[in-house]
Amino acid sequence: MAGLNPPTPLIISTATSSIHPSFVGAFSGLTVTLLSSDNISFPISPESLTRTSGYFRMLLTLPQGTPAVTGIQRECIPLTETSDILASLLSMISGIALACPPIHEHGFAERLLKAAEKYEMPMPIAFVRSLLSPSFDTSAIRLYGIACRMNWEAEARGAATRTLGLDLMAPENLAELGRLDTPHLLKLLSLHNRRRKAVAEALDDKTLYSANERWNRCTRDINVQACDVVVDHPKWLAFKLAWSREPWRFLSVGEAETGGEKPAGQRIPELEALLDDRCGRCNRNLYSRTATLDNLRQMVQKLPKTIEVTCSANYTSDNVVTNHLYVVSVIDGAAVARSK
Repeated sequence: MAGLNPPTPLIISTATSSIHPSFVGAFSGLTVTLLSSDNISFPISPESLTRTSGYFRMLLTLPQGTPAVTGIQRECIPLTETSDILASLLSMISGIALACPPIHEHGFAERLLKAAEKYEMPMPIAFVRSLLSPSFDTSAIRLYGIACRMNWEAEARGAATRTLGLDLMAPENLAELGRLDTPHLLKLLSLHNRRRKAVAEALDDKTLYSANERWNRCTRDINVQACDVVVDHPKWLAFKLAWSREPWRFLSVGEAETGGEKPAGQRIPELEALLDDRCGRCNRNLYSRTATLDNLRQMVQKLPKTIEVTCSANYTSDNVVTNHLYVVSVIDGAAVARSK
């Protein structure tokens, strides 16, 4: 899928600067020239700017004869954005055809959004939003940060869900976490922490999982007599501990079995060891594979999966911070069925 950034153009030199080739002769009649920070000029019709940009609408509709308007008519308007950003912004608002970069260039999308907000251009913002879907092939944490800053509820929820498959404290993710605004970071950490606690609480429930009774006895009949050996379920304890410590490895527990062997990246050794666990005396399976997986899937369906987004300038409570995008974890009960 394509993104937004045009390829590096050939530059046509003029007396004072270089004109971006897409804008050479693109507009007839009166034009205003915008100058990028890297000395590329963009002649564009004032009507295109005033129709699509609140910033330029105010600037270009000042009374004629004022020093600002006189200066605009004589010289380029210098801007702080680079030519790649201005080329994309001005191409979108004026109808000039776009050439787009690979979708993974999320850094460009962020700079484009910043410029579009600065110049009050809703069209480029809407275009970037259409690209930044939950399937956007980039860091889920970075996508979450963009969506939160822009108050995009659906994108923030989708990106937050994607982060559940990540170890947030892994070195490769710490830099992305550092880019988040503090309220958004805290709410994302809260989501992960609440999900972890919900898992631990559900798996520790003795009324739901008899394996939590460590010293129960095997009830299989052998020659009319019960096996009656003490079972302390060490594989169950190892499974619970692993899920608590590394919950991102256990997302596939909630997926239905499709038959065949799972890819290596989706296999959970602790779960396989649990399902293969047998009584030391009578050799019976301690856990029914079908029943145990069904019960665990029911538990996963009850876990927190995403965040709720509330935009408010004045509302305050224990769970939100005033004047920010508020992200509150959705917490459901963790009711699950009993394992065998």
